[in-house]
Amino acid sequence: MSPGRRLDVGRLVAEFGVIVVGVLVALLAESAWAERGERVEEREALERVRVELATDSMDLLNDEMLVGLLLSVQADAAGVIEGTSALSDREALAILYASVLVNNTLPEEGTWQDLVSSGRTDLVSDPGLRGLLMTFFSHRERLQRDRDALRGPLRSRVIAALPVTYTQAVLDHCIRRDADARQLQGPRADAVDALRSCDVAPEGGARRYLDRILELPDVDLALGELRYRTRTFDEQVGRVRASLDLLTARLDDVLGSAG
Repeated sequence: MSPGRRLDVGRLVAEFGVIVVGVLVALLAESAWAERGERVEEREALERVRVELATDSMDLLNDEMLVGLLLSVQADAAGVIEGTSALSDREALAILYASVLVNNTLPEEGTWQDLVSSGRTDLVSDPGLRGLLMTFFSHRERLQRDRDALRGPLRSRVIAALPVTYTQAVLDHCIRRDADARQLQGPRADAVDALRSCDVAPEGGARRYLDRILELPDVDLALGELRYRTRTFDEQVGRVRASLDLLTARLDDVLGSAG
């Protein structure tokens, strides 16, 4: 083979090498750019999650306040049903109504659920944070089921036995923090004391409606079941609060270190 021929082959090899290196550099640059874009997208998603968690925290606070009320008034309601209560008819009727209250909370789908449904949870690069997100939203889903379980047969029968105007008045004067709110989103701080001295009465007298509730079939068993469900709900509220605190702290760390 002539020297010229060898020179041509060497030149081709060199040119091929330049092309390969150029392609590799371009691929690496593209990969780095895509990685940078994903990290920007991740931070934006986590910022949205942090805002959404603030709403979750407020909803959870309302649940914490309500479950504290329920545990107290359901104990009072048991005394009313057993005939051992010293409450007046008005107070007893208000207590029975309050014992079946439920917060009208319906968690909205948010950023994390969007990532789950689209199969993109790996956008959250920190495995610890990803695990805490999974745990919190699993607990929150269970909390919603436990909240729904409070809407049992006793609640339906008690609500059906009472005039709407009466239940509205009890909510406004003896339970709610904000009388202008359309829904119960957490009771006032002194709601237990306010109910134990509630002077709201339905038209026709409290005794009439109190007897109607006390004569419901197996009302004592239904209240016992409701008290059990309330304690279960209380335990789940505690789990959600613990997981939310851990998640919020880790999220703040991740966003702080990435900022």
